[in-house]
Amino acid sequence: MLQEREFTRVGGVQSIKVDVRIVAATNKNLDEMVRKNQFREDLYYRINVIALYLPPLRERGEDIALLAKHFLAKRIEEEKRPPQEFTKSSLELISHYPWPGNVREMENIIEQAFIWSKGSDVITPEHLPNILRTDTRSTSLRDDTLAGRLSLEKAVMEFEREIILDALKRTTYVQTHAAAMLGISRRMLKYRMDTLGISRPDNGVNPEPPLTQE
Repeated sequence: MLQEREFTRVGGVQSIKVDVRIVAATNKNLDEMVRKNQFREDLYYRINVIALYLPPLRERGEDIALLAKHFLAKRIEEEKRPPQEFTKSSLELISHYPWPGNVREMENIIEQAFIWSKGSDVITPEHLPNILRTDTRSTSLRDDTLAGRLSLEKAVMEFEREIILDALKRTTYVQTHAAAMLGISRRMLKYRMDTLGISRPDNGVNPEPPLTQE
């Protein structure tokens, strides 16, 4: 259909002409994948008529604060809340984060900050998830390790601890959900929590069934 602009229905005998435009998107480097025989070359040249490169959010630093303010204003309007704004320090955290999940990740994080900041006229760093501080923290861990102030083993454990804690906080300590976010089993997450000295806050609620022997 892409080349001949016609197709035949399953079980049919007559070709049907079509006038369509195919819009495709990918986050992969298809040129490189074609060279490595990981993507069909004939398909690539059939769909690659006009290519538009949309840089990831981390490469559009001037847009980050604008988008954050836009998503905040959107939520304020939807919830009919009094006006809110970001503090300078919270905007700095947002602007320096690499945003691997691009715009969708930003929208979710701004919504999370919006929820946590209810009753406040500003959004502070405390309303933002710890993951926004991971990039800065990892640089500090690297510097301490290379300077001999911290062993590699301890640096890796500290970094892992922060990632697990953030996943747990973002899922309100539901280990099944946190494990899924981290791409590991719940049993492995529990093992790593015990190893790293991470415990669930004692609120008297256990939303999950006990682990069973496998």
